[in-house]
Amino acid sequence: MEASPLVTSGTDGDTNSESFPKKLKVNDDSLRGVPNGEVVQGEADSTDNTENAKPYENGDHKEHKTSCCAAATAEDGNGPSTSSGNRGEPLKAVLDATEAQYIDARTTEQMNDIEAEIKQNLAFISEKEDVSILEEEYEDAIYIQKIADLKTRYRWLRRTRGDGNCFYRSLGLSLFENLMNAKDIPKANAFADLMVKCKDELLEMGYPKFTMEDFVDTFNDNLMRAMEQPSEETLLGIFQDQGQSDFIVVWLRFLTVLQLRKEPDFYENFIDTYPNIVDFCRAEVEPFGKDADNIHVVAITSLLKVKVRIEYMDRGQKVSAHDFPEVEGDPQITLLYRPGHYDVLYRMSHEAQ
Repeated sequence: MEASPLVTSGTDGDTNSESFPKKLKVNDDSLRGVPNGEVVQGEADSTDNTENAKPYENGDHKEHKTSCCAAATAEDGNGPSTSSGNRGEPLKAVLDATEAQYIDARTTEQMNDIEAEIKQNLAFISEKEDVSILEEEYEDAIYIQKIADLKTRYRWLRRTRGDGNCFYRSLGLSLFENLMNAKDIPKANAFADLMVKCKDELLEMGYPKFTMEDFVDTFNDNLMRAMEQPSEETLLGIFQDQGQSDFIVVWLRFLTVLQLRKEPDFYENFIDTYPNIVDFCRAEVEPFGKDADNIHVVAITSLLKVKVRIEYMDRGQKVSAHDFPEVEGDPQITLLYRPGHYDVLYRMSHEAQ
Protein backbone atom coordinates (compact mmCIF):
# COMPACT_ATOMS: atom_id res chain seq x y z
CA MET A 1 0.00 0.00 0.00
CA GLU A 2 1.27 3.41 -0.90
CA ALA A 3 1.88 5.75 2.00
CA SER A 4 -1.15 7.89 2.61
CA PRO A 5 -1.47 11.43 3.89
CA LEU A 6 -3.96 10.32 6.51
CA VAL A 7 -3.20 11.23 10.12
CA THR A 8 -5.05 8.93 12.51
CA SER A 9 -4.97 8.19 16.19
CA GLY A 10 -2.69 5.23 15.63
CA THR A 11 -0.93 3.26 12.91
CA ASP A 12 -0.39 -0.41 12.48
CA GLY A 13 3.08 -1.77 12.11
CA ASP A 14 4.06 -3.00 8.68
CA THR A 15 5.49 -6.44 8.16
CA ASN A 16 8.69 -6.42 6.12
CA SER A 17 9.67 -9.77 4.70
CA GLU A 18 13.18 -8.47 4.05
CA SER A 19 13.83 -8.28 7.78
CA PHE A 20 12.95 -11.93 8.37
CA PRO A 21 16.50 -13.37 8.37
CA LYS A 22 17.61 -10.73 10.89
CA LYS A 23 14.80 -11.64 13.28
CA LEU A 24 15.61 -15.35 13.32
CA LYS A 25 17.76 -16.05 16.39
CA VAL A 26 18.20 -19.45 18.01
CA ASN A 27 19.45 -19.66 21.61
CA ASP A 28 21.98 -22.48 22.07
CA ASP A 29 20.29 -23.39 25.35
CA SER A 30 17.01 -24.02 23.56
CA LEU A 31 18.68 -26.65 21.40
CA ARG A 32 19.96 -28.75 24.26
CA GLY A 33 17.35 -28.15 27.00
CA VAL A 34 17.86 -27.45 30.69
CA PRO A 35 16.64 -30.29 32.93
CA ASN A 36 15.35 -29.49 36.38
CA GLY A 37 18.32 -28.56 38.56
CA GLU A 38 20.84 -29.73 35.94
CA VAL A 39 23.98 -27.69 35.43
CA VAL A 40 24.43 -26.83 31.76
CA GLN A 41 27.81 -27.33 30.19
CA GLY A 42 29.39 -23.95 29.59
CA GLU A 43 27.44 -22.24 32.41
CA ALA A 44 28.85 -24.24 35.37
CA ASP A 45 31.16 -27.26 35.19
CA SER A 46 30.29 -28.91 38.54
CA THR A 47 27.90 -28.78 41.47
CA ASP A 48 30.62 -27.63 43.90
CA ASN A 49 30.08 -24.39 45.81
CA THR A 50 32.03 -22.41 43.27
CA GLU A 51 31.27 -18.94 42.05
CA ASN A 52 29.84 -20.29 38.79
CA ALA A 53 27.53 -22.73 40.57
CA LYS A 54 25.84 -20.17 42.85
CA PRO A 55 22.83 -19.59 40.60
CA TYR A 56 21.87 -23.25 41.02
CA GLU A 57 22.17 -23.61 44.79
CA ASN A 58 18.98 -24.89 46.47
CA GLY A 59 17.53 -25.75 43.11
CA ASP A 60 17.32 -22.06 42.17
CA HIS A 61 17.67 -22.51 38.44
CA LYS A 62 14.97 -20.05 37.33
CA GLU A 63 17.47 -17.27 36.65
CA HIS A 64 19.10 -19.35 33.93
CA LYS A 65 18.17 -18.22 30.41
CA THR A 66 16.59 -21.36 29.09
CA SER A 67 14.28 -21.90 26.17
CA CYS A 68 10.67 -20.85 26.67
CA CYS A 69 9.66 -24.50 27.09
CA ALA A 70 12.25 -25.22 29.78
CA ALA A 71 11.48 -22.01 31.66
CA ALA A 72 7.76 -22.72 31.67
CA THR A 73 8.16 -26.20 33.13
CA ALA A 74 10.92 -25.33 35.62
CA GLU A 75 8.58 -23.27 37.78
CA ASP A 76 6.31 -26.18 38.68
CA GLY A 77 9.11 -28.73 39.03
CA ASN A 78 8.10 -30.62 35.88
CA GLY A 79 11.11 -29.78 33.80
CA PRO A 80 12.09 -31.95 30.86
CA SER A 81 13.58 -35.31 31.66
CA THR A 82 17.28 -35.99 31.30
CA SER A 83 16.42 -38.81 28.92
CA SER A 84 17.45 -38.29 25.32
CA GLY A 85 13.85 -38.72 24.16
CA ASN A 86 12.59 -35.47 25.71
CA ARG A 87 15.63 -33.39 24.89
CA GLY A 88 14.22 -32.91 21.37
CA GLU A 89 11.08 -31.09 22.59
CA PRO A 90 12.71 -27.64 22.94
CA LEU A 91 14.27 -28.10 19.50
CA LYS A 92 10.87 -28.96 18.03
CA ALA A 93 9.36 -25.82 19.56
CA VAL A 94 12.10 -23.69 18.00
CA LEU A 95 11.68 -25.35 14.62
CA ASP A 96 7.90 -24.93 14.76
CA ALA A 97 8.31 -21.24 15.59
CA THR A 98 10.87 -20.87 12.80
CA GLU A 99 8.49 -22.48 10.30
CA ALA A 100 5.59 -20.25 11.39
CA GLN A 101 7.77 -17.16 11.04
CA TYR A 102 8.87 -18.28 7.58
CA ILE A 103 5.25 -18.85 6.51
CA ASP A 104 4.28 -15.37 7.78
CA ALA A 105 7.13 -13.83 5.82
CA ARG A 106 6.19 -15.72 2.65
CA THR A 107 2.53 -14.73 3.05
CA THR A 108 3.51 -11.08 3.39
CA GLU A 109 5.73 -11.37 0.33
CA GLN A 110 2.91 -12.93 -1.71
CA MET A 111 0.45 -10.23 -0.60
CA ASN A 112 2.98 -7.56 -1.62
CA ASP A 113 3.36 -9.25 -5.02
CA ILE A 114 -0.43 -9.29 -5.51
CA GLU A 115 -0.68 -5.63 -4.54
CA ALA A 116 2.14 -4.71 -6.92
CA GLU A 117 0.42 -6.58 -9.75
CA ILE A 118 -2.86 -4.75 -9.07
CA LYS A 119 -1.07 -1.41 -9.15
CA GLN A 120 0.70 -2.28 -12.38
CA ASN A 121 -2.36 -3.56 -14.22
CA LEU A 122 -5.17 -1.31 -12.95
CA ALA A 123 -5.26 2.45 -12.59
CA PHE A 124 -6.97 4.12 -9.66
CA ILE A 125 -9.84 4.91 -12.03
CA SER A 126 -10.27 3.45 -15.51
CA GLU A 127 -11.85 4.82 -18.65
CA LYS A 128 -15.40 3.72 -19.40
CA GLU A 129 -15.90 0.20 -20.73
CA ASP A 130 -18.94 -1.59 -22.02
CA VAL A 131 -20.70 -3.49 -19.23
CA SER A 132 -20.41 -6.67 -21.30
CA ILE A 133 -16.69 -6.68 -20.41
CA LEU A 134 -17.76 -8.35 -17.16
CA GLU A 135 -18.60 -11.50 -19.09
CA GLU A 136 -14.90 -12.16 -19.50
CA GLU A 137 -14.55 -12.57 -15.73
CA TYR A 138 -17.23 -15.21 -15.16
CA GLU A 139 -18.13 -18.66 -16.43
CA ASP A 140 -20.88 -19.43 -13.94
CA ALA A 141 -24.29 -19.40 -15.66
CA ILE A 142 -25.92 -17.50 -12.79
CA TYR A 143 -23.43 -14.65 -13.04
CA ILE A 144 -23.72 -14.55 -16.82
CA GLN A 145 -27.46 -14.09 -16.32
CA LYS A 146 -26.83 -11.31 -13.80
CA ILE A 147 -24.62 -9.51 -16.28
CA ALA A 148 -27.34 -9.87 -18.92
CA ASP A 149 -29.74 -8.25 -16.44
CA LEU A 150 -27.32 -5.36 -15.88
CA LYS A 151 -26.97 -4.84 -19.63
CA THR A 152 -30.69 -4.11 -19.92
CA ARG A 153 -30.27 -1.03 -17.71
CA TYR A 154 -26.62 0.00 -17.85
CA ARG A 155 -24.28 0.68 -20.73
CA TRP A 156 -20.95 1.66 -19.21
CA LEU A 157 -18.71 0.50 -16.39
CA ARG A 158 -15.79 2.39 -14.89
CA ARG A 159 -13.42 0.25 -12.86
CA THR A 160 -11.64 1.34 -9.69
CA ARG A 161 -8.56 -0.16 -8.10
CA GLY A 162 -9.35 -2.73 -5.42
CA ASP A 163 -7.22 -1.21 -2.68
CA GLY A 164 -9.78 -0.79 0.12
CA ASN A 165 -10.63 2.73 -1.06
CA CYS A 166 -12.78 1.78 -4.05
CA PHE A 167 -16.07 3.03 -2.59
CA TYR A 168 -14.70 6.47 -1.72
CA ARG A 169 -12.84 6.81 -5.02
CA SER A 170 -15.92 5.77 -7.02
CA LEU A 171 -18.08 8.20 -5.06
CA GLY A 172 -15.58 11.06 -5.42
CA LEU A 173 -15.24 10.67 -9.17
CA SER A 174 -19.02 10.44 -9.59
CA LEU A 175 -19.55 13.63 -7.55
CA PHE A 176 -17.02 15.52 -9.66
CA GLU A 177 -18.35 14.09 -12.91
CA ASN A 178 -21.97 15.00 -12.17
CA LEU A 179 -21.10 18.59 -11.24
CA MET A 180 -18.76 18.89 -14.22
CA ASN A 181 -21.33 17.59 -16.73
CA ALA A 182 -24.06 19.82 -15.29
CA LYS A 183 -21.82 22.87 -15.85
CA ASP A 184 -23.59 24.50 -12.94
CA ILE A 185 -20.94 26.79 -11.43
CA PRO A 186 -23.18 28.14 -8.63
CA LYS A 187 -24.04 24.58 -7.56
CA ALA A 188 -20.35 23.64 -7.57
CA ASN A 189 -19.52 26.72 -5.48
CA ALA A 190 -22.25 25.80 -2.99
CA PHE A 191 -20.81 22.31 -2.72
CA ALA A 192 -17.34 23.72 -2.09
CA ASP A 193 -18.78 25.98 0.62
CA LEU A 194 -20.37 22.91 2.25
CA MET A 195 -16.93 21.27 2.31
CA VAL A 196 -15.49 24.27 4.19
CA LYS A 197 -18.34 24.13 6.68
CA CYS A 198 -17.67 20.43 7.25
CA LYS A 199 -13.99 21.20 7.81
CA ASP A 200 -14.91 23.71 10.51
CA GLU A 201 -17.09 21.12 12.24
CA LEU A 202 -14.23 18.61 12.19
CA LEU A 203 -11.95 21.20 13.78
CA GLU A 204 -14.48 21.61 16.58
CA MET A 205 -14.21 17.85 17.15
CA GLY A 206 -10.48 18.23 17.73
CA TYR A 207 -8.97 17.26 14.38
CA PRO A 208 -5.78 19.16 13.45
CA LYS A 209 -6.37 22.39 11.55
CA PHE A 210 -3.43 22.16 9.16
CA THR A 211 -4.31 18.61 8.09
CA MET A 212 -8.02 19.24 7.59
CA GLU A 213 -7.37 22.43 5.62
CA ASP A 214 -4.91 20.60 3.38
CA PHE A 215 -7.48 17.91 2.57
CA VAL A 216 -10.39 20.26 1.91
CA ASP A 217 -8.26 22.65 -0.17
CA THR A 218 -7.12 19.76 -2.38
CA PHE A 219 -10.72 18.60 -2.79
CA ASN A 220 -12.09 22.04 -3.66
CA ASP A 221 -9.17 23.03 -5.90
CA ASN A 222 -9.63 19.90 -7.99
CA LEU A 223 -13.40 20.38 -8.13
CA MET A 224 -12.89 23.90 -9.52
CA ARG A 225 -10.33 22.53 -11.97
CA ALA A 226 -12.94 20.07 -13.28
CA MET A 227 -15.51 22.86 -13.58
CA GLU A 228 -13.11 25.15 -15.45
CA GLN A 229 -11.77 22.43 -17.76
CA PRO A 230 -14.73 20.03 -18.16
CA SER A 231 -13.51 16.92 -19.96
CA GLU A 232 -12.88 13.23 -19.45
CA GLU A 233 -9.17 13.97 -19.67
CA THR A 234 -9.38 16.42 -16.77
CA LEU A 235 -11.40 13.99 -14.68
CA LEU A 236 -8.99 11.11 -15.24
CA GLY A 237 -6.04 13.44 -14.73
CA ILE A 238 -7.32 14.21 -11.23
CA PHE A 239 -8.30 10.71 -10.14
CA GLN A 240 -5.39 8.84 -11.71
CA ASP A 241 -2.89 11.12 -9.99
CA GLN A 242 -2.11 9.35 -6.73
CA GLY A 243 -1.42 12.49 -4.72
CA GLN A 244 -4.66 14.22 -5.71
CA SER A 245 -6.79 11.07 -5.77
CA ASP A 246 -5.67 9.83 -2.36
CA PHE A 247 -6.27 13.23 -0.74
CA ILE A 248 -9.82 13.25 -2.11
CA VAL A 249 -10.35 9.74 -0.73
CA VAL A 250 -9.10 10.78 2.71
CA TRP A 251 -11.35 13.84 2.75
CA LEU A 252 -14.38 11.68 1.93
CA ARG A 253 -13.42 9.41 4.81
CA PHE A 254 -13.45 12.38 7.18
CA LEU A 255 -16.84 13.47 5.87
CA THR A 256 -18.05 9.99 6.80
CA VAL A 257 -16.53 10.38 10.27
CA LEU A 258 -18.23 13.76 10.65
CA GLN A 259 -21.70 12.37 10.02
CA LEU A 260 -21.16 9.33 12.24
CA ARG A 261 -19.99 11.49 15.13
CA LYS A 262 -22.76 14.04 14.68
CA GLU A 263 -25.41 11.36 15.24
CA PRO A 264 -23.75 8.76 17.49
CA ASP A 265 -26.99 7.62 19.14
CA PHE A 266 -28.35 6.52 15.78
CA TYR A 267 -25.23 4.94 14.27
CA GLU A 268 -24.12 3.12 17.43
CA ASN A 269 -27.17 0.86 16.91
CA PHE A 270 -25.32 -0.64 13.95
CA ILE A 271 -21.98 -1.41 15.59
CA ASP A 272 -21.38 -4.17 18.12
CA THR A 273 -17.60 -4.67 18.10
CA TYR A 274 -16.64 -1.22 19.45
CA PRO A 275 -17.71 0.52 22.67
CA ASN A 276 -18.59 3.80 20.94
CA ILE A 277 -18.71 5.56 17.59
CA VAL A 278 -15.40 7.38 18.14
CA ASP A 279 -13.50 4.11 18.49
CA PHE A 280 -15.35 2.74 15.46
CA CYS A 281 -14.30 5.73 13.36
CA ARG A 282 -10.67 5.47 14.44
CA ALA A 283 -10.52 1.77 13.55
CA GLU A 284 -12.90 1.39 10.61
CA VAL A 285 -13.26 4.74 8.83
CA GLU A 286 -10.19 6.92 9.22
CA PRO A 287 -7.49 4.37 8.26
CA PHE A 288 -6.58 4.53 4.59
CA GLY A 289 -7.41 1.28 2.80
CA LYS A 290 -10.24 0.21 5.13
CA ASP A 291 -13.23 -1.11 3.18
CA ALA A 292 -16.57 0.67 3.41
CA ASP A 293 -19.68 -1.10 4.66
CA ASN A 294 -23.34 -0.09 4.62
CA ILE A 295 -22.95 2.14 7.68
CA HIS A 296 -20.29 4.18 5.86
CA VAL A 297 -22.48 4.49 2.77
CA VAL A 298 -25.52 5.60 4.79
CA ALA A 299 -23.47 8.19 6.69
CA ILE A 300 -21.77 9.98 3.81
CA THR A 301 -24.77 9.96 1.47
CA SER A 302 -26.91 11.41 4.28
CA LEU A 303 -24.36 14.16 4.94
CA LEU A 304 -23.99 15.12 1.28
CA LYS A 305 -27.69 14.64 0.51
CA VAL A 306 -26.74 12.66 -2.58
CA LYS A 307 -28.81 9.62 -3.52
CA VAL A 308 -26.64 6.64 -4.46
CA ARG A 309 -27.99 3.40 -5.90
CA ILE A 310 -25.87 0.29 -5.39
CA GLU A 311 -26.46 -2.73 -7.62
CA TYR A 312 -25.43 -5.80 -5.63
CA MET A 313 -24.07 -8.59 -7.80
CA ASP A 314 -23.36 -11.13 -5.09
CA ARG A 315 -25.25 -14.16 -3.80
CA GLY A 316 -28.74 -14.71 -5.11
CA GLN A 317 -30.32 -15.34 -8.47
CA LYS A 318 -30.68 -11.69 -9.48
CA VAL A 319 -28.91 -8.39 -9.15
CA SER A 320 -30.56 -6.42 -6.34
CA ALA A 321 -30.58 -2.63 -6.05
CA HIS A 322 -30.58 -0.59 -2.84
CA ASP A 323 -30.75 3.19 -2.53
CA PHE A 324 -28.85 5.30 0.03
CA PRO A 325 -30.49 7.21 1.58
CA GLU A 326 -33.96 5.84 1.00
CA VAL A 327 -35.63 8.99 -0.26
CA GLU A 328 -37.84 9.84 -3.20
CA GLY A 329 -36.33 10.59 -6.59
CA ASP A 330 -33.91 9.04 -9.03
CA PRO A 331 -30.38 8.18 -7.91
CA GLN A 332 -27.69 10.64 -8.90
CA ILE A 333 -24.90 8.04 -8.69
CA THR A 334 -24.94 4.30 -9.38
CA LEU A 335 -22.28 1.88 -8.19
CA LEU A 336 -21.80 -1.81 -8.84
CA TYR A 337 -20.97 -3.92 -5.82
CA ARG A 338 -19.30 -7.29 -6.10
CA PRO A 339 -18.09 -8.94 -2.89
CA GLY A 340 -15.51 -6.58 -1.42
CA HIS A 341 -15.41 -4.14 -4.34
CA TYR A 342 -17.18 -1.15 -5.92
CA ASP A 343 -17.12 0.15 -9.51
CA VAL A 344 -19.09 2.93 -11.22
CA LEU A 345 -22.11 2.17 -13.44
CA TYR A 346 -23.71 4.40 -16.07
CA ARG A 347 -27.30 4.07 -17.25
CA MET A 348 -28.25 3.36 -20.85
CA SER A 349 -29.11 7.04 -21.39
CA HIS A 350 -25.61 8.16 -20.39
CA GLU A 351 -23.68 9.10 -23.53
CA ALA A 352 -20.13 7.88 -23.97
CA GLN A 353 -17.50 10.56 -23.68
